[in-house]
Amino acid sequence: MAEAEKNTRAKLLGCLGMGYFVNSAQELSLPQLFPAMQQSFPTPLANSAVTDIDSARVFTQTLLTPLWGLLADRFSRKWVLVIGTGLWGGLGILCGLSQNYWQLLIAWTVSLIGLGALVPAGFSMLADCYPPSERGKAIGILNAIGMAGIILFGLACNPFLGMFGPSGWRIIFFALGGLSIGSGLMLAIFLKETARGAAEPELADVNVELLAAKFRFRLVDIFEILRSKTIWVAYIQGFFMLSSLYILLRLFTVWLVRDRMFEEENAPVVFGLIVSALAIGSVIGGFVSDWADRRWPHHGRPAISQVSLILIVPSVIVLITCAFSTGAILAISSFIALFIDWTRRCTIQPIIQNVLRPELRGTALALAEFTTGGLASFMVVFFGRCADVYGLSWAFLLGTAGNAAMAFLVAFAYYRVYPPEITRLRKQMSERRLMLSGKIQNNV
Repeated sequence: MAEAEKNTRAKLLGCLGMGYFVNSAQELSLPQLFPAMQQSFPTPLANSAVTDIDSARVFTQTLLTPLWGLLADRFSRKWVLVIGTGLWGGLGILCGLSQNYWQLLIAWTVSLIGLGALVPAGFSMLADCYPPSERGKAIGILNAIGMAGIILFGLACNPFLGMFGPSGWRIIFFALGGLSIGSGLMLAIFLKETARGAAEPELADVNVELLAAKFRFRLVDIFEILRSKTIWVAYIQGFFMLSSLYILLRLFTVWLVRDRMFEEENAPVVFGLIVSALAIGSVIGGFVSDWADRRWPHHGRPAISQVSLILIVPSVIVLITCAFSTGAILAISSFIALFIDWTRRCTIQPIIQNVLRPELRGTALALAEFTTGGLASFMVVFFGRCADVYGLSWAFLLGTAGNAAMAFLVAFAYYRVYPPEITRLRKQMSERRLMLSGKIQNNV
């Protein structure tokens, strides 16, 4: 690999990593800081306010993410990131100025809307910097950096609040807003936008800038995305997998406290260890998925997804029904966390990149976040209600293991629809190469 290419990849991972880090810390900030915030408002916030405010943010961000995807595919992804994650994300400072419930609701929701730009724009840029056989590791590393934001914020939060007293939460929001603006400046100064299609093997030694100017996203291209059978399989599998992950993350700490009688102050420490295992697993899964893709280009990634799911389902059953000691819970939970994001990050996202034209990828992922994220949130609410009726352990078991089992079954569809769509994209990229040399004139 040329030195210039290494530098470009390092800058891209560094700049996007900063955005992922701040994004994760900001999304965790409200639940983590809420107990301290309740003491500061003239009229204390109700306990339900934290879920109501965060639900409003999730709904709004999910609704607007497709718009960020469209903008990323149509215009400069670099400046979409600068505006969305940097300048807009910096509005988190307003949360630190909030004096009542409604001010906090508006400031929190508005500030995090901009962070919806990060995933589709970054996803599209990664695909133009890494070839098809290396995209899993790039996505896995970025996801791990985001998880690091969750871990470090969780570890630093309580000591920081103890240092600055009741108003410490305001200073944290000011700091997070400043970091978001800093990440935007970092993107503006250091990030170089690679032309769409630059990492496609067929276009490795041609001037892709000319092709990028010729092939730009149009609204009608949404129908091409939706005509892809592989994309529909990815969306359906992503829904089940994200539901399993969300239920695990949302109910795990509650399950520890209620069903395994952990002390409340110790449960977040265990959760932090699980998130650490999830981050490590994302990196490992990315490399393994890439290895499988190089070995079996048409079937490798779906097979790796199914292997991870085969390991997850019985492990969840053992965790819920047999693990009672702290050591057993930690060991089994960490094992599950190592594999639970292999499907969503390390398989589904590279598959989307490998079947769609470069100018469609940001929109495709944004639509995935919109559909799977929205539906998975409803699934979490459904199993939360089931926990009230049938018991937390049963809801936790069925919600996590049941959805993972469904994701395993859906993955069989890839073996039929994925190979021909890979071949189609490779043919389209070869035709673009010929087009640049003037040998053919039609659009592809």
